[in-house]
Amino acid sequence: MPTDKLTVKSYDGYAQKWADKMKSGRRPAHDFMEKPAMFSMLPNLKNKNILCIGCGTGEECASLKAMEAKSVTGIDISLGMIEVAKKNFPDLNFIVGDVENLKFKKESFDFIYSSLVMHYINNWKKPLKKIYSLLKPKSKFLFSTHNPVYYAGEHKTIGDITTHISGFRKLNDKTVNVYGDYTKERLIKDKWFGDFNVNYYHRPMSALLNDIATTDFKITKCLEPKMTEGALKHYKAYYKIHAKFPLFIIFELTKI
Repeated sequence: MPTDKLTVKSYDGYAQKWADKMKSGRRPAHDFMEKPAMFSMLPNLKNKNILCIGCGTGEECASLKAMEAKSVTGIDISLGMIEVAKKNFPDLNFIVGDVENLKFKKESFDFIYSSLVMHYINNWKKPLKKIYSLLKPKSKFLFSTHNPVYYAGEHKTIGDITTHISGFRKLNDKTVNVYGDYTKERLIKDKWFGDFNVNYYHRPMSALLNDIATTDFKITKCLEPKMTEGALKHYKAYYKIHAKFPLFIIFELTKI
């Protein structure tokens, strides 16, 4: 199933705010965890044709192009996001599209990149097989997604107090309190930044790996990124948490 309609609508309406946040330098999970890790895993992009899936408002496409890529094509399911991307980066190619129905010729790309998109999809088999077909032999698909160990937990915010618990408290042989659910595949309804409603899927690691196993991809790298020390200056509490409990997991898949 592709990204649900509510989430697409939220991204459409939030596009300009999203672009502003990308420029703000106030995105600790992105700026001090996910983006440094993803960029550390990039191959040599010189003279490469690149596809960026879930390109949002285009900032990462511009960064990839600056690495001497021959071409960068950004695709996103949100029309609002693509409109802002085209306005801000008119020299790049942006397309509205669905990751499950990519309309490109086989073996069109030397590298495919996707940042924090795959958790919006509850079954990876179809998009992974399509992505495999679009890559040239021995090329790579690098993507980040939610870490299921973290997102299995219960998350509550009351006022300024945020609690995230995963595990159990056993009182006796008959009474136990269980917090979170790692094994159950489910849609999580969330709200970011206080006004951005978004839905995404939690699935255990076995489900993610089994979907990858249905393809001919080889997992060549896997990383659960920690917070970098750059977060300590303005996000000390965030650093303490996510230096030990990573929000994301990154896979590098190679076409054999």
